[in-house]
Amino acid sequence: MEVAPGVRRLGPGLVNVYLLEEAGEVTIVDAGAPGYWNDLPAELAAMGRTMEDVRALVLTHAHADHVGFAERLRRERRVPVRVHELDEALARRPGTPNLDERKIRPFALRFIAFALTHGMVRTTPILEVATFGDGATLDVPGAPRVIHVPGHSEGSAVLHVPARDVA
Repeated sequence: MEVAPGVRRLGPGLVNVYLLEEAGEVTIVDAGAPGYWNDLPAELAAMGRTMEDVRALVLTHAHADHVGFAERLRRERRVPVRVHELDEALARRPGTPNLDERKIRPFALRFIAFALTHGMVRTTPILEVATFGDGATLDVPGAPRVIHVPGHSEGSAVLHVPARDVA
């Protein structure tokens, strides 16, 4: 679904992946759940692009619902993965969503059901990941600028795309 010119969203709204297109190349922002991998080619096609046009994957943080297909994209398509330096260790370590820290409430139940049906029971570690820091302008399509917003995770980041005035 197009959310802004040159920006598409993949996902049902609970966990999202964004595709940022610039000059025929694509940056993927977040890798959602592993199950999103199968939907990625169709979403790229909707913007007139293919997997060959993907140049980078940038993670806003390294929780299980954001790293889903990251290692597969890196390994199979040789797409570099980037994450804030404070979330590097989290991105590199396998694990399961830390659901026992959540209070049981309607959102948590929806999230648990989502995790079970979209392959998030175990997170695949990202074996090679590059890092960035606060204020960096990333050398990827869209040239997003990093705004460090710790809280949800140590390395949570917002990516601002000045040319489109979207974040």
